[in-house]
Amino acid sequence: MTMADPRERTDAASLYREDFAAWLDVQVAALRERRFADLDLDNLIEEVESIRRADERSVQHHARVVVAQLLQLAHSTLGDPRRSWKSTAAAHRDELEMRLTPTLRQKLEARLEEVYTRGREIAATVLETEGTNHEWLPRTCPYTLAEILEEDWFPTNVYGFDRFET
Repeated sequence: MTMADPRERTDAASLYREDFAAWLDVQVAALRERRFADLDLDNLIEEVESIRRADERSVQHHARVVVAQLLQLAHSTLGDPRRSWKSTAAAHRDELEMRLTPTLRQKLEARLEEVYTRGREIAATVLETEGTNHEWLPRTCPYTLAEILEEDWFPTNVYGFDRFET
């Protein structure tokens, strides 16, 4: 007895639940062949919306990490981890550059305070472990979106540690 190709199933909803990869194959084939009546529109719409939300979350995540690194660079009483923080910020800025579209940039700008608040929480945790008073971190975002995205821009350390970098 041979097993039927799951993509030949006619019930798109059960294929979606039972074999997502096969469901995707069916949807792609229907799109390529312009067989729009064969599309599982409800689930297809849900998946496209999911991709859109994931893109936005990814942009916010990378911006949050950059903000945390900038705060650590500006407010840490330690000199040693600075290169690592700059490297991490650079890597996440690269990801932002690749992912940021005009629409996602606009959404990030609108949610910058929220992104900052969460980035501040990350930085506060790190600064607390090194014994730095994280209560001194600004309550509102001291950085513009342009600074957050700028490849070579880093804030001045309030304790002067960046004076000794080469």
